[in-house]
Amino acid sequence: MANDLKRYLPVFIRAADDLNFSETARRLGVTSAAVSKAVRALESGLGTQLFYRSTHKLTLTDDGERLYRHTAAHVASLDEALLAVRSVPDHPRGKVRVAASYAFGRQFIVPLLEGFHARYPDVELDLLFDDQVRDLVKEQIDLGIGGRVAPSTDFVMKKLCNGSVSFVASEAFLQVHGRPDHPRQLLDLPCVRFRSHASGELMRWPYVDETGDVAFVDPPAKFIVSSQELLCDLAAQGLGVAMVGLVAQAWIRAGELTPILEEWVIAPPPLSIYYASGTNLPPKVRVFIDYITEHMQDPATWNLATRAR
Repeated sequence: MANDLKRYLPVFIRAADDLNFSETARRLGVTSAAVSKAVRALESGLGTQLFYRSTHKLTLTDDGERLYRHTAAHVASLDEALLAVRSVPDHPRGKVRVAASYAFGRQFIVPLLEGFHARYPDVELDLLFDDQVRDLVKEQIDLGIGGRVAPSTDFVMKKLCNGSVSFVASEAFLQVHGRPDHPRQLLDLPCVRFRSHASGELMRWPYVDETGDVAFVDPPAKFIVSSQELLCDLAAQGLGVAMVGLVAQAWIRAGELTPILEEWVIAPPPLSIYYASGTNLPPKVRVFIDYITEHMQDPATWNLATRAR
């Protein structure tokens, strides 16, 4: 019975505030008859009178005062709680947890955050930028960007932008060692290699061979690093050839690294964004996905990429 009566409490509290059924009806967008009916239903269910009614005046009875004191604050707190978590499409709010590799996040996501915050000031971002392989479901992460995401059927994958892979070296290195014509020549050159965080193994370098098939070269490593940015830094210092992804674009634009063996480079998979499956994607997550996707598909965004100094 109590659950049936709860639905009348908001009307009662508003009427107790207004002490005027007509005003309460106006503020709730209903008729005065509907307000009166709700109050009578609550009184009937409780077995007591809540209001003294006269032609020109409405006042609370002692039971009405007692009910108001016990319920008004709780209903107001409930309204505030619902408002705090409610995110209407044109005004998203709340926290979004985002996972990405450190290099990609700092180079490509960070430059976009000022514009995103200006458009959606009530969306809070919890940015997990590192090189760990993340389990989005277990760690309650709203979305992940890139390849360091544990497989799961609980999220979907959406293309964010085209991928990029390049063999690179500095001009100074190429002047000393010459420019290779085939990936197999890398076996005789100093190279900087990347160690996988997931497997702990050195990442092999794929390329497209003369028949169009995928082949691999596994050159000896002069230096081994676990950061894409360190990979670029060492190659830019002339310490070896490196194979790098999208994060190398900042060094290439600055003229510190030069792509080589471009005709042998394998077409990489697109960079993807991962998020929870289901139809009720929160607006706060949807607007972040849409904003990042829109800007990452704009070539001008790549010119915003920054790197550590």
